[in-house]
Amino acid sequence: MPRVEIPSPFHLSPGQLRRLRRRLLAWFAANGRDMPWRRSRRPYPILVSEIMLQQTQVERVEPKWRAFLKAFPSLNRLAQAPRRDVIVLWDGLGYNLRAVRLHLLAQRISRERHGRLPRTLEELRALPGVGPYTASALACFAFGVDTPVVDTNIERVLRRLFAADPSDPDAPITKRRGATLAAALLPAGRSRDWNLALMDLGAQVCAPRQPRCGACPLAAWCTARAAFAAPRRQAGSQPRSPSTPGGPRRLSRRPAVRFENSNRYYRGRIVKLLRSLAPHESVPLSQLGRRIKADFTVADRAWLGKELRKMAREGLLEVRRKNGRSHVAMPS
Repeated sequence: MPRVEIPSPFHLSPGQLRRLRRRLLAWFAANGRDMPWRRSRRPYPILVSEIMLQQTQVERVEPKWRAFLKAFPSLNRLAQAPRRDVIVLWDGLGYNLRAVRLHLLAQRISRERHGRLPRTLEELRALPGVGPYTASALACFAFGVDTPVVDTNIERVLRRLFAADPSDPDAPITKRRGATLAAALLPAGRSRDWNLALMDLGAQVCAPRQPRCGACPLAAWCTARAAFAAPRRQAGSQPRSPSTPGGPRRLSRRPAVRFENSNRYYRGRIVKLLRSLAPHESVPLSQLGRRIKADFTVADRAWLGKELRKMAREGLLEVRRKNGRSHVAMPS
């Protein structure tokens, strides 16, 4: 009987592959996370959830997702809304450029497709602002396409399950290898549940720092399990990740920049300030620097001007002339 070969040192026979799938799907039926967007098959709510969930925790997303859909219940309604309203409602999610890109996408879909998202993976990938992951997630979760959906959690599960070097199960793998593994495991006709099951396994069991291998339904097939087995340690010693024997695998060559000193931090402060204004209010450019940075000096003007020009190009704000002076405001 021919064997189904996964491209790694670990091989599965067809029978083993069937058992692995059954085990994970049974675990998911009993332990899968209940999220409101998972109860929907409508493409638009799923699109909003996928954009909001990028680099943002589920707990922060859920109330914002509900409020967003209440304010903009369809792609067409979102397309018709002022940009300012969309950015204001995005407050608390961070990465405000996502709100702008979602608004631009809604406007294009409303204009070119009467508010209906395309259904094929190829057409979804061609949409502006929709990356490979989001296209796959929409195709799978909204339209039932049998396609892998490889997020951070799934990539970690696959990396460990089929570790090329079992002594170093957290060694990075290429996106191509991750996609190949995901496609080889995907059960036809069950892609939605399968992808969600892998996501939840990574989020709840196969955690980044302290995986709970004893609770994992795939432990019998996992090449990394032995590496994560807790060794005997002397009292007071700290556990060490199996992927970092003797210390960190990589050392940063540059000192880390504190978030409070980063451009992203000040961009967020600018948007927060503009959100607090009434719809037709603006901030004089001469005052903006001191209102977002307590120690703002003349030397910071070039930096601020560069960031404002970039944010204006991105659609996050507008610079207007008012009474002969430059003002900064939310986009209309």
